[in-house]
Amino acid sequence: MVPGAGGDLATDVYLPPGAGPFPVVLQRTPYHRRVLETLAPTFVQAGYAYVVQDCRGKWDSGGQFTPLVHEAEDGLTTLDW
Repeated sequence: MVPGAGGDLATDVYLPPGAGPFPVVLQRTPYHRRVLETLAPTFVQAGYAYVVQDCRGKWDSGGQFTPLVHEAEDGLTTLDW
């Protein structure tokens, strides 16, 4: 979970082997992050860290979902995390 202003943001992180640092692909979705976990091996095998997150108020993330209103704020919060 990433602590966010509107509630904790449910987040899964997939890392390639090794010590890093790694370039990161961040995907945020209102459709449940587990749907996107099938993409993780592709990014990890290419040497990327893959981070997938439920949008605020959707699925396992806290807060109230309002389409497109909190995306920039929550995305920046995740990048800072």
